[in-house]
Amino acid sequence: MATLRNLVFFSIILTVLGCDRPDSTNHSFESNWDKINQRVWVGGDFWANRMADWEIIDGNLTCVTKNTYRPMRTVHWLTGRMKYPRGNLNMSVRTGYFTEPEGTSLSAATGFLLGARDKMSYKDAALIHGHPGPGGGVFLGFNRNNELFIKDFNTTDSIIFVREKVTDSLKRKFYLQVAIKPVNDHNVSLKLSVSNSLSDQPVKTITTLLDSNQLLGNIALVNHPGAKDEIPQLYNYSDLKISGDRIELHPDRKFGPVVSAQYALSDSNDRYELTAQLMPYGNKENTQVILQTRPGSKWETIGTSKIEFPGFVASFKDIPVYNTDTPYRIVYRSVEDNSPSYLAGILRSKIEWKKSQTYFGIISSPDFGELGYSVNDGTKTIKWNAQNSFQNANEKLKDIQTDYLFTSELFGYYNGSTAIEADNLYYNYLYRRYMWCWAFKDVVSRYPQLSVSKNEISIYKPYPLLNEIQLPEWYKETIRRVETMHLNRDAININLKERVLISEKDSSKIINLVQDTLLIGSQIIRFKSYKRG
Repeated sequence: MATLRNLVFFSIILTVLGCDRPDSTNHSFESNWDKINQRVWVGGDFWANRMADWEIIDGNLTCVTKNTYRPMRTVHWLTGRMKYPRGNLNMSVRTGYFTEPEGTSLSAATGFLLGARDKMSYKDAALIHGHPGPGGGVFLGFNRNNELFIKDFNTTDSIIFVREKVTDSLKRKFYLQVAIKPVNDHNVSLKLSVSNSLSDQPVKTITTLLDSNQLLGNIALVNHPGAKDEIPQLYNYSDLKISGDRIELHPDRKFGPVVSAQYALSDSNDRYELTAQLMPYGNKENTQVILQTRPGSKWETIGTSKIEFPGFVASFKDIPVYNTDTPYRIVYRSVEDNSPSYLAGILRSKIEWKKSQTYFGIISSPDFGELGYSVNDGTKTIKWNAQNSFQNANEKLKDIQTDYLFTSELFGYYNGSTAIEADNLYYNYLYRRYMWCWAFKDVVSRYPQLSVSKNEISIYKPYPLLNEIQLPEWYKETIRRVETMHLNRDAININLKERVLISEKDSSKIINLVQDTLLIGSQIIRFKSYKRG
């Protein structure tokens, strides 16, 4: 009996210890940008900050930002993350100059961001870019001053762990290699090397010792274009390889090419209309989208639609309203590997208007991060946290039960980590739109949607700078197409007095005035039941 008890106790110890130990699998990942046609979307394994700052060009991930006042452009890896503090990691990428280096900012750099906010969800952490702050991670790479460096991105003090000059010449394209190895229970060795090819000996190697917990969380590629008001240096990237038992793979976290679907009753109230949102595709890619339903045991194709530009949406009309809740899926077949991608939802059965109905309202106006200005010198500082994130809100919504959704302020173009720019209106809008889809796609794909009207969309009002920019008509039409194409002309009237439009300063007052309201940062999500009939 004692032996059995000891075995059980020993088993429990192994289970507990196993929580922070890697398994025996040496996980690995390789990028496939060389197989992608030229386009803005960088692929389902990654999230680019911002969308307007990156493209796939000639098989390379390429930073195309024009401004040095937009520092630290990042592309986060979505389908894997550093999880195990006692694990190893090996990583390499081929990088090099996209623009000519002569005369560009000497503080510009290419490299990696490691350990971006492991305590947040991977989605929230994937938005880290631009400015250092608590949770920012460790920045390591090669700069225009021919230096290898490893520095702290958790503080604005720019603490440099190690920095050394590279005296030997490098080709226009070169490799950065990273190795993480545990040295004891609490610390790891972080090594960064630069070489002209993976088969060559490194031209230079630097190493530092860090707390192992500093290197948990997201992994991102970085193009820092340089100091403000100097000529930006742009880099490109290919052949990214990541391996080791420090990481955990999540292939299910791919985002795109289909990123959301929203539907509503047609004008006649007996059919549904649906809009599928896709990521920006290239000129040589498939433009056909398929809608399938499963009223029985098999999937049936009930419609096809062509992706419309601008907006990258596909619209489906005359969808049957079934007698029971019916699964549907959007199908898109990529030309990269000819494999289908799916986004699933539920078409709700027809509701008798004589019965009372429930409407669930999502009124959103968030910005990511807690943005502030220091008292001493007015410099911009960010605390990378999930207080104001869409993803934080989504956790509260996943189990809702309602008849209809009412959504407002989907755009959420507010000041902060992503400010408005007149020359990037289109892709900056899509960047925020995709952020919203990323958070709420699982909710909005399951319930029919209501809105005050197609023409009363309040996209143009929230952000003051919009008044200073002449919005082109095609841009306004893009927003209408993306957010209201599936809505009928006379959507059910929601009493506008029930809508709550807030700012961060007003949020604490609003919470005391409105019942059945959930406050998340600067965002109000309202739980409200309306009766009809």
